Amino acid sequence: MSKDTYGVCVLRKYKRGAVGGIETHVERRATISHTNPEIDRTKSNKNYDLNGRFNETFKSILKSRVEQTGAKGYERKNGVVVCELLFSASPDFFKNMNDQDIRSYFQKCYDFAANKYGKDNIISAMVHLDEKTPHMHLCFAPIIKKDNEYKFCANDLFNHKMEELQEQVQE
Repeated sequence: MSKDTYGVCVLRKYKRGAVGGIETHVERRATISHTNPEIDRTKSNKNYDLNGRFNETFKSILKSRVEQTGAKGYERKNGVVVCELLFSASPDFFKNMNDQDIRSYFQKCYDFAANKYGKDNIISAMVHLDEKTPHMHLCFAPIIKKDNEYKFCANDLFNHKMEELQEQVQE
């Protein structure tokens, strides 16, 4: 990236009660967004999921992952069960890019997250092209293996500073 452009990586954490709402936004399941008036629904058909999981709900993907790993902590009322990394860049970064260039940028972001947090933990990697600036909502289960046991633990994954994550993403 040049000096005039910059990458963006935002972290959000969700408890079980918020999973349906984030899925509705990311997957564009509602016909009207009361929280984001900038969505241009005529362009929503250009959005795509780099993870390729179609017709599965976030909750069903989470439950499958819990069954596969035996991960502890999903049933905790106050536990974080989904983390979202929002990847984007300054608007100028995308100005002269074609669709393939944009896809390549987000594929690199996806690969970074898959390597760092586990491809099997990724729930969705939806690229939105229906707003002013392209961006990707990458949602994943914060499952780690610790002491030969799998568990949900966003704190162990994100015990570093966000600046460090930003730097790692841009490398």
